[in-house]
Amino acid sequence: PFTENFNFLTTDWEIYNPDQGITWAFSNARGGSVTIAGYEYDLSGAVDALYSPVFNTSATPYLLLQFDLAYARYGSTNGDSFSVYLLDNCTQDLSSATLLFKKSGAELATAPDINYQFYPTESDWRTEIIPLNNFTGNSTVRLAFVFENGFGNNLYLDQIRLITDEITDLKIINLTEPDVAVCLPSI
Repeated sequence: PFTENFNFLTTDWEIYNPDQGITWAFSNARGGSVTIAGYEYDLSGAVDALYSPVFNTSATPYLLLQFDLAYARYGSTNGDSFSVYLLDNCTQDLSSATLLFKKSGAELATAPDINYQFYPTESDWRTEIIPLNNFTGNSTVRLAFVFENGFGNNLYLDQIRLITDEITDLKIINLTEPDVAVCLPSI
């Protein structure tokens, strides 16, 4: 299992920032998270990626990714996009990566549209869950969290978790109460 709660941005994480402008940075939101200041980002279409450390999933039969994010659009017409990719063989090449998650605009939003810089409250966070069982058995897996600027607003990321324990869905095995009723057809 792995958890990153971003009390600070460690050197295990790598940032891809080709325009050398605004990029992923530590934030005090929620006691520690990472953010990208989309509100201040003037370069539409700019892409910034945050690469996780490399994981060995070769002995892991179950794998689930969970992460929390917070985002509000700036107005109803501006919108950024956020994607999560899985990469293998220690690469950073997104063109050969597997897209796991992509949301933009209203679908990405965790709070109502606003016309000022977004700073999340606790109720503005949402947990996303992505099953990764198809990607177990690899010794060099990493994740890329990718923000594409669309003149929107700030996006926050926190509590990234790789869960390796089996999660079992519950099912009803036996109904003891209330008593089972039988409906007869009416004549």
